[in-house]
Amino acid sequence: MRLLTRSDIQRTISMRDAVEILKRAFAELSTGRANVPPRIVLPQTKYDGVTLVMPGYLFDSEALAVKVVSVHNRNPARNLPLIHALV
Repeated sequence: MRLLTRSDIQRTISMRDAVEILKRAFAELSTGRANVPPRIVLPQTKYDGVTLVMPGYLFDSEALAVKVVSVHNRNPARNLPLIHALV
């Protein structure tokens, strides 16, 4: 597994190339060459929050990714970001 920071990605790929890669990924999805199950929802009601887990796999390129997003509605009042995410 390789974890990349925002700056790692910005140094590695241009926005133009990223858009082209996304076009290909959405084409694979729309033609059934991807496995993207429904997202998993993990509520944290005690903290007025939710975490969403979204996996995806592209058959042709064998690309695998997981996106994890947490949204905590009370965070802005604590000077914290509303949303934290990792792909």
